[in-house]
Amino acid sequence: MFDDDGGLKVRRFELVQLTLESVGPFRHRFELPLTNDDRAPCTFYLIGSRNGFGKTTILQTITGLMWLLGCRDGGMDRDADPKRWLPVDIVDGHGAAQLDARLTVEAGGRTETVLLSICAGASVPPVMGTKERCGSFGVERWLPLIAESKLTYGMRLSPLYPEDKERVDGLLDSIEKAQALGRLPTKLRDHHTPLPTALFFPAERRVYRPPPSAPTLSQPSRLSYDTAHRFANDGETWADSLEGLFAWFLWEGEERYREARDLINRLMFFEERKRIGNINRATLTPIVETFDGADWIPAHPLDRLSHGERAMMQLLLRIAAHVSGGTIVLIDEMEAHLHYRWKRQLMQVLKGWVNESPDMTVIVTTHDPDLIGVFAVDRKEGERLVKGGYLIDENELRGEN
Repeated sequence: MFDDDGGLKVRRFELVQLTLESVGPFRHRFELPLTNDDRAPCTFYLIGSRNGFGKTTILQTITGLMWLLGCRDGGMDRDADPKRWLPVDIVDGHGAAQLDARLTVEAGGRTETVLLSICAGASVPPVMGTKERCGSFGVERWLPLIAESKLTYGMRLSPLYPEDKERVDGLLDSIEKAQALGRLPTKLRDHHTPLPTALFFPAERRVYRPPPSAPTLSQPSRLSYDTAHRFANDGETWADSLEGLFAWFLWEGEERYREARDLINRLMFFEERKRIGNINRATLTPIVETFDGADWIPAHPLDRLSHGERAMMQLLLRIAAHVSGGTIVLIDEMEAHLHYRWKRQLMQVLKGWVNESPDMTVIVTTHDPDLIGVFAVDRKEGERLVKGGYLIDENELRGEN
């Protein structure tokens, strides 16, 4: 983002639709509206279906298209491989996808809202931005970005129309500059960079106890700004462990560590005789304390928590630590590894964060009818909490709807 030189600034980024064509189980065109009945962009969206009906494909595609928004010419590292981010049908050019968003930008003292479309897998967008379609989303202009039919390392999105080159370059350059600056958040839920980003938590996410080798103090990976982050296995290295994240916060200052510790204690252990206490500076490991009726006493290091406890902590702490402006949180099978009380607690926490955040969207998938009930799609719960949902049925996979 250009803070000082008068360049383009992103003010809002609101998803409105995802379109898939011959991707995964969606062998026909499938359009997922990410707005409510009044065409307002949803800030909390729940997707349900049976297994194998495309929930993971949807979240993976949204994340991958967001990744393309920040993709640049670069090396052959693992994070630059399109197959790590997008369904293979899109990467190979056998299927197509389009993510539509209302994008509000400011440049030269003028503010403009357009319909931004990020497209991949075909040379022509699956859904064209006609005047009528733009009007239905309350905008006048369409700004389509196209990727190559077959995706390769280090590619860059291009404008569909030559006259949009200046606008597109301004947007992509502002993202590239923010990536290069590598600014770190100064507090939890900082919204430090007002640019769009996706935080994806796959269903197969696991939390490992960190490796037994000597701990190292290093900046956690993915902490600085990027357009997409994927949090699968946590703890395979110290840089990717919860212990490593807590240790980094302590290195930044006692107040920073206390902020992270208190957030977890408040949101996870508020009904238990358990809490995270101080950190063991020799092992860089937070110590879990228990209450014996009179005082808090050290019990065990953080890695002795159960898998469900660490899974809940991973979601809460990673979201709070990595959130930026325009954040899209994507959680596949939200209930995975969690006790029913924590499933409900996570839902309520996310609702509250959406209501408190200037520009945050949450999209989750679930098989759990209890979570659908807690979501309460028809209940008004705050000004920013615009709910929506979708139940995928078999007819849509056959193209019969």
